[in-house]
Amino acid sequence: YLESCEAHVLIAGPMLAPGEPKRLGSFTLLDAPTGEAAERHVQGDPFTRSGLFGTTRLIRLRAGHVSPSILQVLRG
Repeated sequence: YLESCEAHVLIAGPMLAPGEPKRLGSFTLLDAPTGEAAERHVQGDPFTRSGLFGTTRLIRLRAGHVSPSILQVLRG
C-alpha cells in the first residue's frame, strides 16, 4: 500500500503515555504534494479501512526548523 501512494510516510509510530508503555494512538508524518493526496493516503490506509483507527485528523505543518540529525535518520 505505502509504495502506491502519492504521499510518503516520513515517520510513523505509536504515541505513548508519559512514563508508561500504554498507547494513546498513532502518529504519522506525511510528505504529500497536496491536501487531497494526504486525505487519499489516510482514507486508503488499511488500518483506516479496517476500522482500527477510531478517528483520524489531518493537520498541515510548515516546518520552521528541521534538525540535521532527523535528516540523517530519514536518509538512512
